[in-house]
Amino acid sequence: KALTANGQALTESALPLWQGIAPTPVHGDLKLENVLSSFGVVLLLDWELFGLGDAAHDVASFLAMNRNLLDEEMRELWLEQYLASFSQPGLRQRIGVYERILPLHQLLYLLHGLRQSSPADLPLLRANQSFLTATILAAIEQSSAALHVMESTITEDEIANLFEPKEQS
Repeated sequence: KALTANGQALTESALPLWQGIAPTPVHGDLKLENVLSSFGVVLLLDWELFGLGDAAHDVASFLAMNRNLLDEEMRELWLEQYLASFSQPGLRQRIGVYERILPLHQLLYLLHGLRQSSPADLPLLRANQSFLTATILAAIEQSSAALHVMESTITEDEIANLFEPKEQS
């Protein structure tokens, strides 16, 4: 509950950053695997998720998805170059908000997927339970750090309940 409460408080306090910001074209799946660079030319591939949205979300998603590939210096250099080429009020601040919210979004997406599993999925889920448990705990840790929540809000026993058959209603 602390994670969602902190996430909600953050988004509510940051809402003024989005006042008057028009949607812009966004890639929708910006990651290093979708970038080709050669002889000073950069091409973006895989435009199937293209649409109108908030560039800050695209950038924050890119930084989150590639956090293991970019050290802090490269991350800051990339971000500075991006911000220098794309002038929009509050863009850096909105990127910061998304960077704090995205780990919670990813955790909730993971938990939702587990809750939507069918009884036929249980053998596969149980076979991968230790990996999935470690993944959930890591996602909780990342969310807690991003949203400044000091203690874990879920136990391994609660996670284990996700791998039990659901009662039929």
